[in-house]
Amino acid sequence: MSLTLRPYQPTDAAVITSWLKSEYLMRQWCADRYEHYPVTSEDMNSYHERYIDGQRSRALTMTDGDEIVGYATLRAIADDTTEQRLGFVIVDDSKRGIGLGKALVSMAVKYAFETLGATKVSLGVFENNPSAIHCYEAAGFHHVSRQDTESYPCLGETWNCIEMEQYADAIIRDIKSDEIPLLTEFLYEAIFQPQDAPKVSRIVLQEPMIWAYVEWIRIAHRRFLPCGNNRRCHCRCGMVKTWVFIR
Repeated sequence: MSLTLRPYQPTDAAVITSWLKSEYLMRQWCADRYEHYPVTSEDMNSYHERYIDGQRSRALTMTDGDEIVGYATLRAIADDTTEQRLGFVIVDDSKRGIGLGKALVSMAVKYAFETLGATKVSLGVFENNPSAIHCYEAAGFHHVSRQDTESYPCLGETWNCIEMEQYADAIIRDIKSDEIPLLTEFLYEAIFQPQDAPKVSRIVLQEPMIWAYVEWIRIAHRRFLPCGNNRRCHCRCGMVKTWVFIR
């Protein structure tokens, strides 16, 4: 393959919209951003004219030679150009399983970091889309918590989103035993403690308790959320890992 990323062109719409073979797939792709199914070329180009300005928001088409094989968008978050939001990620449905999704996401992230000067790329993905979640994880994204779950009404249901992000200068790996003291400090500061209430004692965050908690999560996950049997389980391996985030 000879994959490249270029700006979207209006003539790309006919190919891209042909990949949306059902309304279910369309809603996984765009939530409620397009009102009706099927999405036509005119719909897509009209959306671009309204929301993609080429400055704060960009649409990118991935090609393999002369063939259109992928599409995604990037947009700045409010006035903060250091964060780019990745969205509308889709690849040719006839070419799944050969790494196009990971390639598209990786190329878009590289463009955000190297060309747009972003330090963070974030995205939201529906929890009922495990193949997309796996693709984002493979491209270096990790799950993060939100105070409020983002959700959309789709096809008579409420679909919840998972928040994911990736930093330009970050490494994610397993926690090491000698990092427990520092982790203890982070956890202590992260605990919600009302201003007028007595502070939680650091004694409750000792090393044995932390590792016991991690092991309890793993056991609970294996017992109650077996991969492939629960829509909220996305790790695919039957284990929950504990990560350290380095910047």
